[in-house]
Amino acid sequence: MSPRRAGPSIVPPVRVFNRTSGFELSVATARDMMEKFTSHRPLAGLKVLDVGCRNGESVRALTDLGADAFGVDVAQRCVEHAKRRFPELADRYAQADLRNLTGLGEADFDLVTCVGVLPYTPSSTWLASLAGMARLCNARGEVRVLLQREKPLALTLAVRGLSRIPEPLYARVAAPVVTAGVWPLSRWLLGAQMRPAEVHYRVSLSLYGLTFGVPGELLPFEVPVEASAYVSPALSRAFALPAGFASTIPIGGAGGAGRARSS
Repeated sequence: MSPRRAGPSIVPPVRVFNRTSGFELSVATARDMMEKFTSHRPLAGLKVLDVGCRNGESVRALTDLGADAFGVDVAQRCVEHAKRRFPELADRYAQADLRNLTGLGEADFDLVTCVGVLPYTPSSTWLASLAGMARLCNARGEVRVLLQREKPLALTLAVRGLSRIPEPLYARVAAPVVTAGVWPLSRWLLGAQMRPAEVHYRVSLSLYGLTFGVPGELLPFEVPVEASAYVSPALSRAFALPAGFASTIPIGGAGGAGRARSS
């Protein structure tokens, strides 16, 4: 099955991302997530770029794990929040769109991570975006990306409908209604009792403009997902792309996602 668009081409929903600048993951949670997402190799001494670093906790966690870490995010408000939150790492954060990372310099990263951010862009651009990340890697580097598993059609249609609501109206009216409805049932629906603020970020805002599914071209690169406080193997799929993946997609190419098998 082809990846299912859960909304129109809101690419990316920067306004929604900017609204999440006040929601902070703890460094401990981010460390658990990043340590398990990168458990295939020791991070000490590696130069690492996190694409979609949100409010900075991933870069702080990677640094604590011994990496020479940097982070970029499309939402300027999140980048500014990260710099205020971790002033000692302020020069490690920058604003950038994952679809165009050519301004980040030479290809010398050992590892590029992208945890759950790519599905907020059109699936037709995914392969080109991933090739762009691979071009930032050195010869032995790789890209680790986390995508959404295919979801039931009913959920996909529901998210698609919500995503068609104009963003200001969604954020001010629809998202709080979704939060109020999901929060009392979060232990049953999400597997853990969550705070309303966490449901608001992880569910209500995070569903807006989301794409479910995986391009078939990525299936040969699939790797296991290790469960953490923020990542579930039941909901996500992970892929490890070598630096050579960049050569499979021409610079500036559409990189359209092909057909994907359902999980």
